[in-house]
Amino acid sequence: MRTRLISAILSLALAGCTWSQMSGSPADAIASARPERVRVTTLAGREIVLEHPIVSHDSIWGMEERGSVGVPLDSVRRLEGRTADGVRLAWMAAGVVGGVAYYVVAH
Repeated sequence: MRTRLISAILSLALAGCTWSQMSGSPADAIASARPERVRVTTLAGREIVLEHPIVSHDSIWGMEERGSVGVPLDSVRRLEGRTADGVRLAWMAAGVVGGVAYYVVAH
């Protein structure tokens, strides 16, 4: 039961987040927001999710599945960060609470 509850809470936290475009230049946006994860869309249309991004010289650097990756700033079409979606999060929370209440009453 405890493992299922923890899994539900983690799923809720992830499901309640959404990508939103970061304003300003990529360098300024990363410096001011300090996001843990960004999604970079390049001019070629490739989407790259970078964890713990930093801007160094003329590139955004971060960790990807394959290791450290750099994306030149002049090839960035769009930069997005993860943000909480309050309405979506509230509906998901209501669903989890309802599910837990049903489980408790049924058992």
